[in-house]
Amino acid sequence: MSSSSPPTWLRRLRRLLLVALAAGGPFYWVATASAPGQAFQVPQAARPPAPAPPGMLGILTGPDLPEITGVMEGSPAGRAGLLPGDRVVSINGVEIDDATQLRQLIRVRRAGETVVVRLTRDGELFEVGIVLQTLQPGRAPVTRRPASRRPGAGDSRGQTRP
Repeated sequence: MSSSSPPTWLRRLRRLLLVALAAGGPFYWVATASAPGQAFQVPQAARPPAPAPPGMLGILTGPDLPEITGVMEGSPAGRAGLLPGDRVVSINGVEIDDATQLRQLIRVRRAGETVVVRLTRDGELFEVGIVLQTLQPGRAPVTRRPASRRPGAGDSRGQTRP
């Protein structure tokens, strides 16, 4: 054995590494040429897309119950036919107990996502798919229903927009 050749164990290790890399699938190294002294820049096509902005349904609810007290005109909820007085029962199969839970379930969704909303209106159960959209600057007109005199039904104070 000559002094310039690597030992047998090192050749076997190199061979094993090459086989492991080849078996793991394609391995690509992509880089762009840059002039000396310039910082390396990731090509635009290699960057992940920006996340979609948060989505909104376009409804107002009371502070406690998931009952709709107002619907923004031109909103996804308005186009889907939701009306003040409807009560949201579930979103994407998750039962809704209060208005806070409703807001939290919508807050984690992004514009362009479809949510399945189950609601009751006059004792009847409805289910509708709604595509969320981004919140537009400014306030859209809102169709409201007068505050109910029933206890716990909420009033015009403390209304929020999920």
